[in-house]
Amino acid sequence: MALFEWSGDYETGVREIDDQHRALVRLINQLDEARSSGSSECSAAEVFDRLSDYVRYHFTAEERALLERGLPEDALRAHQAQHDQFVHRVQRLGSLQRTRTFVASEELMGFLVSWLTDHILRRDRRDLAVLEVAAEHGRGADDGSSEAALRGALAEAIGRFQHLADGIPLLLWSCDEHGRRTWFNRTAVEFVGRERELDEQAWRDAIHPDDRTRAEGELDATLASPELIRREFRLRERGGGYRHLLETLLPRYENHTRFVGLLGCAVDITQQRLGLEVLRDARSLLEGAVAARTAELENANAALKEDRARQAGLLAALSQARAQVVEAHGHAALRTLAAGLAHEMNTPLAVALANVSHLQETLPALVATPATGGTAEELAAELPELIVDTRRALSKIAVIVRALSSYVSESAQDERCELDALASSTADLLKSQLPPDVHLVLDLNAAAEVKIKPQAMLTALLELLINGGRAAAPAGQVTIRTWTGDGVVHLAVSDTGEGIADEHLPHVFEPFFTTREVGRGMGLGLTVARSSIDQAGGSILVESTQGLGSTFTITLPRAE
Repeated sequence: MALFEWSGDYETGVREIDDQHRALVRLINQLDEARSSGSSECSAAEVFDRLSDYVRYHFTAEERALLERGLPEDALRAHQAQHDQFVHRVQRLGSLQRTRTFVASEELMGFLVSWLTDHILRRDRRDLAVLEVAAEHGRGADDGSSEAALRGALAEAIGRFQHLADGIPLLLWSCDEHGRRTWFNRTAVEFVGRERELDEQAWRDAIHPDDRTRAEGELDATLASPELIRREFRLRERGGGYRHLLETLLPRYENHTRFVGLLGCAVDITQQRLGLEVLRDARSLLEGAVAARTAELENANAALKEDRARQAGLLAALSQARAQVVEAHGHAALRTLAAGLAHEMNTPLAVALANVSHLQETLPALVATPATGGTAEELAAELPELIVDTRRALSKIAVIVRALSSYVSESAQDERCELDALASSTADLLKSQLPPDVHLVLDLNAAAEVKIKPQAMLTALLELLINGGRAAAPAGQVTIRTWTGDGVVHLAVSDTGEGIADEHLPHVFEPFFTTREVGRGMGLGLTVARSSIDQAGGSILVESTQGLGSTFTITLPRAE
């Protein structure tokens, strides 16, 4: 719905002026539409500028038309003064708007509508009525008919203005220079809930008690120093509740010089205020919720940091405990190896000792009493065999000692080792760790060197042979095989056991993982083996087929 509806009441009878009035009404409605629809700031400002330019054009054309029709000089000057006053106020309102983002305010729209209504129905029609009467009766007629016609024309103009003012959805009133309100439009009367007339006291009583003193003070200040102002207050409506109004006070002048009162134009902004309050409440609630949530997140973050610190401490303790357990397992494996080596060395050592003891018992008797006959012959026959058995036993011990000595080194650096020889000597040391019915097979074809600490290979092979021997028993086989690849050397330990279940394969190298019965193993053997190979810069993988056995393959870089 348009803010300003054109009707026949606005017709002045001068086509040129009426067409320009229609154009002004259209521009005011366009400005209101740009404001109401939320168009861009640029769009509203452009419409305002077009309106300002057209007003100046209209005033020039209207003054020229009145002059051509013979309007008296004093009346023309008064009309021009009203035009100048409007231009001045529109420029001032426009400047106020442009001090911030341009928005066609309720104050500006109310001023444009109320001024244009007064301009058309009261001033223009009054001046044109004077011209019509003068044309009909001649200037200076003294028969009284001219005065009567002028009064009739003025009465008609006032009636048309009243009709238009009563149809505008704005609360309008006027007061004299002393502040006494002498006129209210019908919208104001019906808003307050009066049946007919609305007087000064009733209007004052309708203002909210908390706003009344301030509103009266603002009115008195404007009367003392007339200027356009806008203010906000609450006014009691027909139903007894209070509505928020935005009111503009426009000074009125006679002949552009004498102040004769104010024109008030108020618009109901209660819904806008309620909307702003809802937005403020929503913003307050949102800010409170955000603050509460932020506090919760900060508390949760602080708790998380504490938990992480505790977890870090627990992980450090767990890592230390795991290292201690792994070290203890390594010591236990070495104790097992030592026991096996002691067993391996005990048999040849017992043979050597027995032979030496036999000789020790026999030789003194032969030296003291030269042997003749059977005793000397028997000793001569036994002596070569005793010497051979003793040499064989001592040689076996020497082999074990030499193999073991290669793993004893104070150096922390890797050593260049021929993998096949290292695997063979290691197997000699460790084959005693296999069950008696498990056969060890060597298939060594690498013929290449690697850089590794011998102790690391000893540790890895010890764990793999123990693991393979348990899997291959009873009466199975463990095979150690070597071969070369592209810049690498491989060593595989295979067994003919039952194999590893598919669901267990991803976990075989995890610490403490075991499929053995509780108390029969700690699940650290393969973990120790992988750790030893990792430290040497190699890798270890497992392949297994259930029913056919498993293969653990060590891959090491080939020595340059």
